[in-house]
Amino acid sequence: YFRELLWAGLFLILLGQFMTSLCTTYWQVLLAQGVCIGLGCGLTFLPSTAILSQYFLKRRSFVIGIAATGSPIAGMVFPIIFGRLQPVIGFGWATRIMGFILLGLSVIPALWMHTRLPPSGHKRSLIDRTALRDPAFMLVMVGSFFAFLSMYIAFFYIQLFAVSRGIGPASFSSYFVTLLSAGSIPGRVVPNYLADKISAVYVQTSLAAGAAIMMFAWLGINNMAGLIVFAIIYGCFSGGMVSITPSVIVSLSPDLGRVGTRMGMMNFTSGISILIGTPIAGAILGGYSEVEWQAMIGYGAAALTVGCFCFTLAKIFQLKQERSLKA
Repeated sequence: YFRELLWAGLFLILLGQFMTSLCTTYWQVLLAQGVCIGLGCGLTFLPSTAILSQYFLKRRSFVIGIAATGSPIAGMVFPIIFGRLQPVIGFGWATRIMGFILLGLSVIPALWMHTRLPPSGHKRSLIDRTALRDPAFMLVMVGSFFAFLSMYIAFFYIQLFAVSRGIGPASFSSYFVTLLSAGSIPGRVVPNYLADKISAVYVQTSLAAGAAIMMFAWLGINNMAGLIVFAIIYGCFSGGMVSITPSVIVSLSPDLGRVGTRMGMMNFTSGISILIGTPIAGAILGGYSEVEWQAMIGYGAAALTVGCFCFTLAKIFQLKQERSLKA
């Protein structure tokens, strides 16, 4: 169902984007952006990532990393486009122009993306039961759940942090998110290149450790230079965490035919984590006092630390499995 998923996802993304241009109330934005575009992104992400493992073997992780740079590039470009157009032509047409850009870009995957291997002759379950008996895979899944609880806290709250602390001019605060996306670009390529040379789980563990360290460092930042450095470096580590996950799943899957199923399982648990993680951070933040800011950032750092610990255990189990196969 590769083509069906891809076409349906692209259609929902475009529909949600154009419907957003007509929204006048919150519930309409929630349906158009949250539900429609969210479903569309979910439908396109899994097949477009899983298909790469059919075309590349030696540099598979590196290719996945290159493909993953599309997200941070869009995260840099589209806010700038909208910010320039909205004061001139209004919200509606600024949003529609972004939709037309997406329409033009959607033609490329819609026409040229196709599977290399024929589909298997048997129907596959939504859950790979062999994965449930694989301790390394299960630890990575649990670790990803904790890591993604706090992965996007900085993306949602760094602008508010800068404004509430009076860090830099208010007009510059929106560019901190752009800096996070900019840092994410090398973070999605370099770690995946290294994953082809060494273990993908090693790289994932290092990225989680780096992201946790940067979250702890955020506790002591109170000036513009420090926040800029944090945004770039944390964006690098967090972007790497997102892009390395498919490579980790492939490295833990002896049967490439099960990669798509395992990615679905991983994305399901990570999706729940992302859904609840940022609201939990918002509830902790509460009234934006100094103590509440520290508590929220500490929560994020702790979640990433737990994720790093789980990834470390996963690598230990993976090494044990490899040794038992060689014995």
